[in-house]
Amino acid sequence: MKRLMMVFCVLMACLGLGAQCAFRLQPIGDAGQKLMMVDGKLNGRKVELVFDTGASYNVITPDLARLYGLKVSNRSVVSKGTRLTKGRLATASSLSLGREVVKDVEFVVLDIGRGNESAAENMAALRVVIGQTLLRRWGGYTLDFAGRRIIFHQHVTRTAGAVPLQVSNYGIMSVEATKDGHRFSLTLDTGATATTLGPSYYKAFQAEIARYGKWDITGSSGYGGVLYSSVFRMPELCLTIGGHRCCLKNVPVTTLSTEKQTVLSGDGRLGLDFFRLWRQVTVDNSNKTIAFK
Repeated sequence: MKRLMMVFCVLMACLGLGAQCAFRLQPIGDAGQKLMMVDGKLNGRKVELVFDTGASYNVITPDLARLYGLKVSNRSVVSKGTRLTKGRLATASSLSLGREVVKDVEFVVLDIGRGNESAAENMAALRVVIGQTLLRRWGGYTLDFAGRRIIFHQHVTRTAGAVPLQVSNYGIMSVEATKDGHRFSLTLDTGATATTLGPSYYKAFQAEIARYGKWDITGSSGYGGVLYSSVFRMPELCLTIGGHRCCLKNVPVTTLSTEKQTVLSGDGRLGLDFFRLWRQVTVDNSNKTIAFK
């Protein structure tokens, strides 16, 4: 058995396949929202984690930081969620995802429900989030939506037609999308169920949005609480990303954001509905590109 396992691992390496873990799209709330969830082990104990490319840091709630025995330090950082939120840093000795084991993993300890009971109720699943501080430890990773698995790569071979990534000071990835000569920088956010476009898109296509869109009030949940925005829902919206024409249904366009430095400000974000257009999406951290199949 051990010999077979060794042969299997060698074949995986030769084929360029890294360690992998399964994921599922788990419904939350009553509004048709879904989160990308993975099972793992934190300090040797089973844990459910949200896989969130739009999170600058790994995040854990204070009660789970105590339960899983994380070492909380006096250092603190600012994490970008629905608002900029400050939390203390804590370290887990190990985090396991499938057969991949990562040592000394830092989390930001944030209380999602403090003073906001509605936020706590809506975001019960967001108690442990893995974000960019963990994901950047690998050379890259593939989100295989056809096989419902995540494959972690130590090295990623350059892919023809890969799209350049922009990386912010917070480590958040974005890609350039175009429409009718207008350019928009959109955050890649698997932590969001749906794609949302921001005030800059509204300003560029105000007449079209007023004609075809339907006005609505929407709430966005995340670390920092729940924010409500005035939006127009577009029945269909098409953008070009890296030469690919991408069309999405029922896309909210924010007319005005009163909160700066949040997920609602700027040009917008590409959520799980965008990622699910593809069989596979490969992020190459080393070369700062993303490829779609």
